[in-house]
Order: sequence, then C-alpha cells, then structure tokens
Amino acid sequence: MKKYLSLILALILVSTSLIGCSSKSNTGEKSLEVDKDKVLKVWSFTDELKKPLEYFEEHYGIKTELTLYQQKTTYLKFSLH
Repeated sequence: MKKYLSLILALILVSTSLIGCSSKSNTGEKSLEVDKDKVLKVWSFTDELKKPLEYFEEHYGIKTELTLYQQKTTYLKFSLH
C-alpha cells in the first residue's frame, strides 16, 4: 500500500513539473496604449535614473521628468554631563 501511494505521489510530482516547464507559444502581440501627452514624474535621491529614463522616453515616446530630492544633512549633537 505504501509503495503504491509513493508511486502515485511520484507520478503526480513528475507530471506537475512537466506541465510547469512546458513552453507556450504566444502568437498574439500585446500592445500598450498610452496617452502620450502625460508626463512620468520620478523623484530620486541620485541622478542614476537619468539614462534609464532617457531610454524609456525614446523607446515608449512618453515624456519623463526627473526631480532630484536634496535632503539636508542633519547632525545630532550629544553631550555627556
């Protein structure tokens, strides 16, 4: 009985892994309809996003705006009495 149960579980395991790894052929192309008058506004602490946003703007035709957030440095002063 245990051998049959383990055999059935092993077959279920193999079949689910084969189903999960099977390839699907998707022939339909997906299109993205976007209002190109809009602006994608991005806030960042550094300017590392400048080139990726330029690529995004060229590739998708959507204007981007990068705003660098300048954080003031705050120092804490401790004193021991």
